[in-house]
Amino acid sequence: PPPPPPPRFFLHPQAARADPLWSRGLGDVYKRQTLTELSFNQINTSSVLTTNLAQPSFNGGDFAVGIDANTGIVGAALQIYSSGSSVSPFSLSDISLTGTNNGCGNRDNGRHTIWAENSFIEIDNADIQSGDFGIGLWTSAGSVTNSIINVNCNGIDLNGKKAVGGTSFNFDISDNEITTVDGAGIFSAAGALVDITGNDIGGAASGSGVAVYNSEAHIHGNEIGPVGGYFGLWLGGSYDVIAENNSIFETSLTPIVAGMYSYSIQAASRLYLANNSISYDGAGTCSSDT
Repeated sequence: PPPPPPPRFFLHPQAARADPLWSRGLGDVYKRQTLTELSFNQINTSSVLTTNLAQPSFNGGDFAVGIDANTGIVGAALQIYSSGSSVSPFSLSDISLTGTNNGCGNRDNGRHTIWAENSFIEIDNADIQSGDFGIGLWTSAGSVTNSIINVNCNGIDLNGKKAVGGTSFNFDISDNEITTVDGAGIFSAAGALVDITGNDIGGAASGSGVAVYNSEAHIHGNEIGPVGGYFGLWLGGSYDVIAENNSIFETSLTPIVAGMYSYSIQAASRLYLANNSISYDGAGTCSSDT
């Protein structure tokens, strides 16, 4: 999906107020302060937007994707740009989020509930109750842990990795319950660097459990299935993947695919696959068109 529109403003949590306040990041409102149990509903655009190394901690609260029909201003419930640091990341814990039901196609204007770009961010015990896409992580580092994600499209999207100088930082996705209607549970691309550990991933009527494309991923101890669309693991492009101690079951098609069915891509790739439990009941139909 296309990225959300450029940052606009921070909307004050009091719904009755219509005046926007700029998110200053390093100003006295956001710099390393703790904000507790904020509640947003019937918001036109994003509930919260941060930038300029903002490093707040959000504990609890309810956040919603904007409902304005003008696609030029609607964004994710939380838009996080260039925020946090490796020492003091942007922190979200015990929050609830609701999204829109626009669709998963490129022209459907589907939105993520959380969008983080070029940031250090830690998300723990989040409850994403509905939405198009779950969490979008573009060139960011940090963690998503102990969270429940129930969305229509991809549960977690990762694109690229966060690098400062010559140091690259990974993203840790662990101990989450990720259920999607159509999209992939976790989709990583464009050089993402990710550890995927101890998650329950299922659904994906039009996708795969975990998709890794042109990225590096360590995939350990996950329960992947049932998957109604395609594969448990789908690896493509130039990838470097270690997959150990996973349980992959009830996939519509092949449990693990390393490469592309439809065409050949010559790319340096590596897969280490060990100690996984892989089952397939053979109910799918194989043909030249599948």
